[in-house]
Amino acid sequence: MNFEEIKNQAIEQLAKMTDREKFLLLGMIAVGLSLLTISITSSIADTFSFQRRKIQALEKNFTSATFVLDRYESLRNKLTEMQKTFKNEGPPGGMRSYLEESITKKAGVVAPNFAIKAGLPVTVGENYTKFPYTVTFSTISIGKIVEFLEEITNNDSNLLLTKLEITKGRMGEKLNVVVDVSNVTNAQQ
Repeated sequence: MNFEEIKNQAIEQLAKMTDREKFLLLGMIAVGLSLLTISITSSIADTFSFQRRKIQALEKNFTSATFVLDRYESLRNKLTEMQKTFKNEGPPGGMRSYLEESITKKAGVVAPNFAIKAGLPVTVGENYTKFPYTVTFSTISIGKIVEFLEEITNNDSNLLLTKLEITKGRMGEKLNVVVDVSNVTNAQQ
């Protein structure tokens, strides 16, 4: 059977149908086309919706990646600055002698009236070691304390001021000072 024969038979069958049968056949064809259109449109809409969700997820990841890269750059710059700061060995002549000299010259406290205690070294990360020292002394001048603290913190050495405690004596004249200072050095040198 070829296409012409099928076409002629379909026309013959259509001619034999009543108006009601023709109306029902057209209705079924219309319903079928409507269902087919709805199905195709729905799948296309689902595809676009899926693509929209993927694009939103990628935009969110892009924003997060940008934030993370900025944060990484900032932390890397901080690390570089810290490595520059802590590349030295510490104050020339040793930490204890540097602290003694700073106390006598800047804080104005003479030799037997202060104490310097060395703590145990602590490893900081993979490359650095922190050597803590506790300095205690008494003075009557807040200005001298400030000069001493400026000497420690503004120096080119690797000193970190980790604790400062100032208490007033009973009579209000003497100031008892406790300062924790750490020397951070590169452990790999």
